[in-house]
Amino acid sequence: MIKVLVPFQSSDGKQRSQLVYRLHDHSLAMRWMTLVKTSQKFGSTYEGQEVFFGSNIFPLNELLSTIEECLDYIKVHYPSEWEKSRWDSIRSKPFPAEQNCLNIAHVLFEQIFPFEKAKEDPDHASLVVLSRLNRTIHRVEAYLSKMKGFFIEANLTFTLMGTISSEENQFFSVDRKWGELYLSYCHVGESYLQIFAQNYPSAPVPQTQLSGNIVLAFQEDAIFCQHQELQTWLNQYYKKTVNMKEIPLGSAPLATLEGEWSEDSIEDFFRTYPVMGSHIIFEEQR
Repeated sequence: MIKVLVPFQSSDGKQRSQLVYRLHDHSLAMRWMTLVKTSQKFGSTYEGQEVFFGSNIFPLNELLSTIEECLDYIKVHYPSEWEKSRWDSIRSKPFPAEQNCLNIAHVLFEQIFPFEKAKEDPDHASLVVLSRLNRTIHRVEAYLSKMKGFFIEANLTFTLMGTISSEENQFFSVDRKWGELYLSYCHVGESYLQIFAQNYPSAPVPQTQLSGNIVLAFQEDAIFCQHQELQTWLNQYYKKTVNMKEIPLGSAPLATLEGEWSEDSIEDFFRTYPVMGSHIIFEEQR
């Protein structure tokens, strides 16, 4: 059995604690562990700040103001893109807290971010603003979600990457469970499930890559109940009958939280230790 120790600390760094997870015994979880170990060996660290997403964490008006600031930046620095008519619905202020507008703003991010990042000399300031736009869009979505609780998304800087095999798609789950540690979606775009759930105006980007990025889920359990509707949607999209077990649907659970935790106790924990540490530790126990 392998334990996954995820460190946290107080805002001033004087107090430290950790959450202990039990790693699942499947190839995707094992490969993720190896990838994290190797990445950390070569200097990669987890970003401990700005990792929380949930309905009661950030004021909605502040989140919407941040989106407006990011869009103003895009208007100035990417005028030829901003002037396109497809962005008309997100030009007005205040920015509407509506899913369709969030979708359009995210498509705008998808249009600009990969091209800026791929430049021989990318504009670092622009990448920061575009990343903030993406993160804030997802924070507004978390705010608008009817699900109780919150989740943490932590990215491993300069993470090594791997390819998810077709056989490993079976480890993905459309259900979400409180206390699970999941593999984070690491592509620019949206997954099958997000496209289906949000009527997203772009083609799905299947999760084919493995990274060190993770999601620690502390939202209430969510059992997916639209299997037939999803099947019909996939069949229509691909114009053939799709075997849902053969594609990456939902998220891949990597580990399960250990200990006697409750919604209240985990909130108390993060009030004391709101900053994630830089390195995950793995311990093998016999």
